[in-house]
Amino acid sequence: MRRLDLRDVLREAGASLVEAFDEEIAELGDAILTSPVRGEVRVVNSRRYVVVSGEVETTVQLLCSRCLRPFDYPVRAQLEAQCELRYFEDLLAGLPVPEDEETTSVFDLTSVDVEELIRQAVLLELPIQPLHALDCKGLCPGCGSDLNDEACVCAERAVDPRWSQLTVLLEHHQKREET
Repeated sequence: MRRLDLRDVLREAGASLVEAFDEEIAELGDAILTSPVRGEVRVVNSRRYVVVSGEVETTVQLLCSRCLRPFDYPVRAQLEAQCELRYFEDLLAGLPVPEDEETTSVFDLTSVDVEELIRQAVLLELPIQPLHALDCKGLCPGCGSDLNDEACVCAERAVDPRWSQLTVLLEHHQKREET
């Protein structure tokens, strides 16, 4: 389902369309999908707007931000877009239309780009710092070993002499708390 034809919905106020989908899409931008995209999209002519809504489910492969381990992340997202009917009327009449990127990236004269809506919705649901597990220990900054699998064998790192006074202050603070 790349684009959904809107001609029947555009012709009559109150008209609607519901389309279910279950498709293999290799990738959506930076997201690599590891399962089919499943969901449903609804289009309604609300007399002033064409409203597109729906739900989508899929699984995306991410890299853990701490240890760089790939893992599957389930995504459930809401699709949502709307466009004034006047936009379609002006396009059909050859009149200039506002260059609203949000509208032009999804709608054209007779259709809506459902794949673009899916891409936007899935990307908005992805975490900024994905973790394969909440207790991920990450990588050792010295030797690079994965601390989830093995203990670090690095020697104690030498303290930068420019920060040595902070160590003294920390020790002083700890002694005050003990007393």
